[in-house]
Amino acid sequence: MFALMDALISEERSPYDPMIVWLAVVAGVAILLFGLYIAFGSSFEDRRDVRLAMAEGADMREAVAAFQRRTGRWPRADESGEFRADPSRLNHARSIVFDAGRRAVVVTMRRQPYTGRSFAFIPDDATPPRWSCKPIDLDAKYLPESCR
Repeated sequence: MFALMDALISEERSPYDPMIVWLAVVAGVAILLFGLYIAFGSSFEDRRDVRLAMAEGADMREAVAAFQRRTGRWPRADESGEFRADPSRLNHARSIVFDAGRRAVVVTMRRQPYTGRSFAFIPDDATPPRWSCKPIDLDAKYLPESCR
């Protein structure tokens, strides 16, 4: 390959300095790689952020499930105040609360590009409950495939 490049940019065939040609090729590759990172790398980080927020919601899901096991019912709206995560302990979610109207643990995201957007963990009626996740107003592309 180097022999081919040398032949293409030899002084006899090209008025361009070989070093400038090599620098242009390297710069082009760097620009291409940066573009690929912007297109794919940042969305990977966004999905990772959502997965970490999902993990932050695990304690709330367990607390709600424990309430259901203890009482045989899901928390009512007047009881849902005790099912709020302390925001100072959250890194990826802005809030994690039990929404009695939806009968779901709702996770609201903290960071861009989805600040204020939410998804929910919805329990089934089994004991212990199995939780499924669904987007509320968060773009589904950020959620794992099992949540879409």
